Amino acid sequence: MKKEISMSATSFLRSLTIPVGLGLLVAVTLNTEIARGAVIAHWSFDTATITVDGSGNVLTAADDTGIHNATGVLNGTATSASVAGQFGTALQLNNTAGTQAANNYYMTFANLIELMGSTGPSYTIAAWVNTVNTADNNTILGDWGNAPAGTDRFIYWFSVNNSSGQGRPRAQTRAQNLPSNDDIIAQQPAVNVASSTWRHIAWTFDKSAATLKTFVDGVLVDTLSAIAPPLHITNSASSFGAIGRKADNNRYFVGAIDEIWVLDEAIDDAAVQVLFNSNVAPGSMNPPAITRPPANATVYENGTTNLSVVASGTPAFQYTWYHFQNMIEGATNATLVLSNVSLGQAGEYSVAVTNAFGGDVSDVATLTVLPTEVPTITQPPQPITRYKTGSGAFHVTAAGAASFGYQWQFDTADIPDATNSSFTVTNIQPQDEGNYRVVVTNSAGSVTSVIATLTILTPALDTYTAYVLEKGPAAYWRLNETSGSVAYDYFGGHDGTYANVSLAVQGMVTGDSNTAAGFNGTNSVVTTGKSIMNALSAFSIVGWIRPGATQFNRAGLFGQNDVAEFGFINPTNIQIWTPGGGNLTVPYAFPTDEWHHVAAVANGTNLKIFFDGVLQNTGGTVTANYGSSGFGFNIGGGGIFDTTTNFFRGTIDEVAVFARGLSDADITDLYQAATPPPSQIAISIARTPGGVTLTWPSGTLQYAEDLAGDGAPTVWTDLPDATSPFFTNTPAPQQFFRIRR
Repeated sequence: MKKEISMSATSFLRSLTIPVGLGLLVAVTLNTEIARGAVIAHWSFDTATITVDGSGNVLTAADDTGIHNATGVLNGTATSASVAGQFGTALQLNNTAGTQAANNYYMTFANLIELMGSTGPSYTIAAWVNTVNTADNNTILGDWGNAPAGTDRFIYWFSVNNSSGQGRPRAQTRAQNLPSNDDIIAQQPAVNVASSTWRHIAWTFDKSAATLKTFVDGVLVDTLSAIAPPLHITNSASSFGAIGRKADNNRYFVGAIDEIWVLDEAIDDAAVQVLFNSNVAPGSMNPPAITRPPANATVYENGTTNLSVVASGTPAFQYTWYHFQNMIEGATNATLVLSNVSLGQAGEYSVAVTNAFGGDVSDVATLTVLPTEVPTITQPPQPITRYKTGSGAFHVTAAGAASFGYQWQFDTADIPDATNSSFTVTNIQPQDEGNYRVVVTNSAGSVTSVIATLTILTPALDTYTAYVLEKGPAAYWRLNETSGSVAYDYFGGHDGTYANVSLAVQGMVTGDSNTAAGFNGTNSVVTTGKSIMNALSAFSIVGWIRPGATQFNRAGLFGQNDVAEFGFINPTNIQIWTPGGGNLTVPYAFPTDEWHHVAAVANGTNLKIFFDGVLQNTGGTVTANYGSSGFGFNIGGGGIFDTTTNFFRGTIDEVAVFARGLSDADITDLYQAATPPPSQIAISIARTPGGVTLTWPSGTLQYAEDLAGDGAPTVWTDLPDATSPFFTNTPAPQQFFRIRR
């Protein structure tokens, strides 16, 4: 259903009509004559458009069109200044009342604006003035210059002129150097504007109607009719326009001038009022045009929904909403809020948007109101697996009504105060393990969800996992999944999503079937979408890494962009960066394809970086808040130092985040928990026919031809393809083997 708009030739007469129902009509009628004058010149005198000298005198004032830029002229001790105006800043002229030129200031502009001549246009002149001067012809804007001998010229000026001791708005044009030197137009209504307050004066000259109107503060105060078109007299090359000065060398303005407008059309009375109220350029006086109509909506009865509209055009807008043919009382905003919706409120809605220059009506939007039904569960609670002392949340989503009641149950018994759509179990203990469900109700009935089980994981004693959990992480990703797309956080529930990651890669932790995750340096990442490090006064992030190649600049390991950025700032240095506590960079000199434990600690006083349980350096600054951002915690890239990219090449395992600064001893404990003393790494050699067979539990087999002495390093070489058991028939008289992890 489309709107119908009719427009007369002489005015914006808009009958805005919405066909609805059985031919019924809703009509909104506006009858506003609008003439939109193009801007010939506009001097705002705002700070961005002027220049001043060291004494504060205004040297130049730009015209919005760029054609009539004005330049200041100082005489004697006269000064000018930029002062607070009606809109922004204004031009202050500290002149002396009267006709003398010795100590006065004005501004000139070239490309003379030709007005009132027989070939000149209709026009509008408007300005804000603040003056107490009642001298003759206190000039705001004028045409100035001397015609050569024997040449006639045409001049004009707009001023606040003395009459009976009052400063009255005056428009005057004169044929100069003619024998009579006659005034062609001279208008001066009896309104005093020299009141030491900001007053708005506007003159409109309609050439076709032969009328000149004067407005004060948006109100028409005088009309001069039957103006005979004057002779047009060619201006001399020396002619130019002036701000603050009359045509001949006198009548300087005393006070402040702001927002001078010159338009090429006589704008109508309503447009003058808008110019007075809002300083809107008449060339921008546009009626509304709806750019985004209200959209169809569906809501359950007793629910709440919104319909909204967006329109372009010149503010301010008025909004009137309709339900079918009926105007909705009080619905006068761009957004219509419908609360506690009843079935009777279904149907067609539209909105009329109007301003001083016209209006527009939206297409119809249909509101569908659904009756309340017995709830149906669209997203049931999911099973949760957590380590002891962790936390987990069950969620349910239902349909069938605008609002529901919830009651969570544990092993069929109601849980006190568990009456929201989500239920969180914190500090999980063995007694929390079991079956959970939720009963969802509304006025039409109830439904019970399927059971979701909470399972508690128990790590083996003296394992790396046990040590991590003992220190109370906020999140812990083991990255040991062998399939699927979920990187589980079995402590805090901040599950991540694998993207282009190789799963089930050999991990680091000794005595554990744990695997790790491989990252390709191009597009591999684990994203959580959760800003888990916001507003922390301390934190620690730890994990195991095995770089598979030289890293790119800004290759992220794990962290949250704009809060805690941890990774390779360049191929040979690792950095921790925070917005609140500074940053710290340390060299990373290990070869590729080696596992190393890395940790960044922020304790509110400083930042620390550890490799393999050993403190590398301390830096940063004191802070009570390391910062916040809307970015999620990522592993392996995807935006750690930056909003995107930052991809790592290699393997990552056992990433944990702590909402406290771990001690140096804590970091050492974690490293040692995953790296038992060499005596605990068993390697055996058995002589077999033709050679020897070596067996070992895990790790990479290395060999050396000899053991160096006197402090020199032994040269060990990896046998990366060797797997246990490994047979060798080397003819060397001796050879040494060890296991590297």
